[in-house]
Amino acid sequence: MTFNFEFPSAYPEVQPKMHVSMPKGLSETQLETIMDLARAEGESLEGTQMVFSIAQAVQDYLVENNKTAYEEMLERQAAKEEEKAGGGGG
Repeated sequence: MTFNFEFPSAYPEVQPKMHVSMPKGLSETQLETIMDLARAEGESLEGTQMVFSIAQAVQDYLVENNKTAYEEMLERQAAKEEEKAGGGGG
């Protein structure tokens, strides 16, 4: 994922324009969450240098919410096994 900033002439009094390119592996919901997080962080910091803080907030989100395909497969497998064990029939 690449997070891009475009700086208006009024920066840092206004937020930079932000967009994501190459969102490989991210769902549409995750992209929306990332953009909402970035905008909220920028709003709270208007009038100050904010790019590092926005980038850090996005990075923190990605670290906390990143699951590999293998981890997701293991979770699905565990859920299936729980379903089999709990729904043994009657």
